[in-house]
Amino acid sequence: MLEEYEFAKKRGANILGEVMGFTCNNNGGDLILPNLKGITNTLKLGLENAKINPQDVDLISAMPPPQRWVTSLKLKPSAMSLVIILMSLV
Repeated sequence: MLEEYEFAKKRGANILGEVMGFTCNNNGGDLILPNLKGITNTLKLGLENAKINPQDVDLISAMPPPQRWVTSLKLKPSAMSLVIILMSLV
């Protein structure tokens, strides 16, 4: 479950990690032939967003964006888009 730190702390939750950064990008590839340069660029954008170094990341979650993002961001349906979430584990 993701929730704001203060809410989790207030309810006494066992906090396992913290989302450090996030990005969404169209990497120019597809599921069969992913574009390594595009994926690398997406990861770099996530690190810039988080203002952290690669060694500070414990977990990377990469997934396709929700359809409403594809529509609103006008991403090409034929290209693979990624949502990258960078996490630091406690």
